[in-house]
Amino acid sequence: MHGRVLAVADDGEATHLLYQNHGIYVTKRPHTGGMPTGTKVSSFAGTNPYPSGDIVAQAGRYWAVWTEQLVQNELAPFKLFEAKTIGAGDCTDPILKKQLTFVAGWNDDHPTIVLRPAAAGLSTAEVWWSRNDGARGETAHIYHGRLSCQGIWSSLGQLSTLGDDDFPDANRSSAGNNHLVFNRNLDRVVYIGVIGNRVFNTHGFRPRVSTSSGVLFVAYTNTGRHPFAAMYRGGWVGYDLTPGAGSQRLLALTAAGGRGTALAASFVTDRLYAVPGL
Repeated sequence: MHGRVLAVADDGEATHLLYQNHGIYVTKRPHTGGMPTGTKVSSFAGTNPYPSGDIVAQAGRYWAVWTEQLVQNELAPFKLFEAKTIGAGDCTDPILKKQLTFVAGWNDDHPTIVLRPAAAGLSTAEVWWSRNDGARGETAHIYHGRLSCQGIWSSLGQLSTLGDDDFPDANRSSAGNNHLVFNRNLDRVVYIGVIGNRVFNTHGFRPRVSTSSGVLFVAYTNTGRHPFAAMYRGGWVGYDLTPGAGSQRLLALTAAGGRGTALAASFVTDRLYAVPGL
């Protein structure tokens, strides 16, 4: 299996991969091993620029959102698409591919998705994405939308208004509450969520968010090229995870039992390492 990874999700029993390889695919591999099984959800093969996407998984099923151009050239705008097998009750029919956004003249990309509780189970979803002017690079704002269990789309409108360039990076839903982190104007990291909005004093890139046992974790690569973590336990505290080290990049963030773990890569040693116990 070859391709460019767009997103990964885990439902506790299998790992679900959204990737591009002469098309867009969703592949699942059980934790018990064996050969992965995959589905081609789109024939889009454009790479200039590359598409973006996200995926969530639950009980062996998935819900994916991704971007593609209706006309493949570097100036053509991206639009959002979905595919899903998650469903309950009257919503068990899968959706192989469905276009979500249609607004002419705007580029829709960098989608991120979370599942939401519903009477029939985790069968609805919310999506955040960047609506921007594409190659011009002069304006980008975050928009918010909702998907019903039938995959029917409803836009909830513009979320961010203060920056010139806002791009959503990651989110997490816990206890019915959403936590969203994003980059504003290239190097400001912003959190929006139930504990109140915050722009972090330490500048950085590509933030990640996770939560466990009522503790919120935000991590990103700071402008000194080190992984930086901020934790909320009744108040915010943050620090450089590897002061004095060489150039590094945060890759992922996870949390369990009220503690967080950051995964980072060192450009000096070409090694991966974890920083636990946050």
